[in-house]
Amino acid sequence: SGADVQMVCRDASMSPMRRLVEGLAPAEVVRLRDEGKLAAGSMLVEMPDFEAALASVQPSVSPGDTDRYLNWARDFGSK
Repeated sequence: SGADVQMVCRDASMSPMRRLVEGLAPAEVVRLRDEGKLAAGSMLVEMPDFEAALASVQPSVSPGDTDRYLNWARDFGSK
């Protein structure tokens, strides 16, 4: 669903931040912020970030619901 795509993108966008602050003390994170190293655009999101997000984010639509939708689209959808 659209919400699932949004969640994958949100999770992937947080990966560079997680990598940067992993193992740091709060004071070190504040220092990085003050130095501008946590500013938007200073950390790049890469394909492995999306791949990891796809592996970890659970779909909000069940396989059964997906099958029902596909069957309905096959029977009643426009062609």
